[in-house]
This record gives sequence, C-alpha cells and structure tokens, in this order.
Amino acid sequence: MSPSITRTPGSATWDLAYDSAWFLPLPTSDQLSADPAAEDAWVDGVLAHYADRAPVTDRDREALALTARGLLAMVDDAATQLWFVPPGAYSDVLIGITVGDVEGLDPDRLLAEIGSLPDATASDMIGVDTDNLGTGVLVRRTSAAVVDDVAVPIANWTVVLRKGEWVTIVEAMGSTLETFAALEQHLPRLLAGISLPDGIAP
Repeated sequence: MSPSITRTPGSATWDLAYDSAWFLPLPTSDQLSADPAAEDAWVDGVLAHYADRAPVTDRDREALALTARGLLAMVDDAATQLWFVPPGAYSDVLIGITVGDVEGLDPDRLLAEIGSLPDATASDMIGVDTDNLGTGVLVRRTSAAVVDDVAVPIANWTVVLRKGEWVTIVEAMGSTLETFAALEQHLPRLLAGISLPDGIAP
C-alpha cells in the first residue's frame, strides 16, 4: 500500500508516496495539540501495525510504546517525519524529509555544517544520482549518546539533493544499527516517492 503525504512549504507543494509496510508517518504538532487523545491513539496504532505482521510479546509492546512516545517528543513540523518499521524487527530509526528552495536550504552550507559536527566519530560521503530529485550526496556518520552511563552509537544519514532551484534533504537517525542496514535498500524507493513541485527548473 502506498499512501501519500502532501506538504506546502511557502508557496510550493510537494508530495511523498511511501510504503506503509515499512514506514509510519508521525503526526504533526497541530494534530497532537488538536486532540488530547491523539498521542495515545497513534501509539495504539503503532502497536496494532506491528502485531498485524508478527507476534508481539508484552515486552515487545512495552519497548515499542516507549519508543513511539520518545519519537512523538521529537515531532518537528519543519520536516515530514517517518518511523522506519521493518516487519518483525525493532527499530528506533526516525526519518525527516524537507523540500525547499536553494535560498532557504543552501546545500553547500548544509554539507559544510554536517562535515564539521563535533560529535561525529566516523563519516563518509558518497554521490547520489536520482531521476526525480537531481544529484547530490549521502553523508553517513556515527556519533555517540550516553544512556544510563553507557555510550550508545547513533547512526546518522543525511541525503542532500538538488534539482534546479529545489533542494531535498532526507535525514535518518537511530541506535538500531542493524535496522540501518535494512534501510539502505529502501532509501532509493523512498527517494523515488518524493514529487517536487510542478514547474521546477531543469
């Protein structure tokens, strides 16, 4: 199933078609604030989504609910946010997608900022060429977070693509590193589902 999300930054509208078997959209802050029960309803929907595809134990449900509420605390309306949910696997990978013009999202400045992040312990950059979003790079890096006095590796991926005057940024982060290996094969599919506004410059 491929539902879609439509976003309008400024005066331009872009669309995202995604595979609902692998990605769950986070609600916006407006949706959460408009309905006091929206947060609980979304978490219940997440648990049902997982249970529909694989057996879920009480411990699984507890971990998934905790992760779901943690992701809700990171809701950011500046990006379209998806939770990567591979069937039968636990994941805390959060993906944010932003589309804007070059003036608002300077790709050179963004890449310079990514390359100079002080907490990055490893980083690499590879070229990306797409039919629908133009060309750019994927920057993969690893940082660390301290959880209960234990250093936890955090994977961070940033894709920056430019086509004409439009810039597309896809950011992914999470501590479930094996899940990132699964994400790698789905990232091209996710990029292919992004439709830029009509009338873009070539």
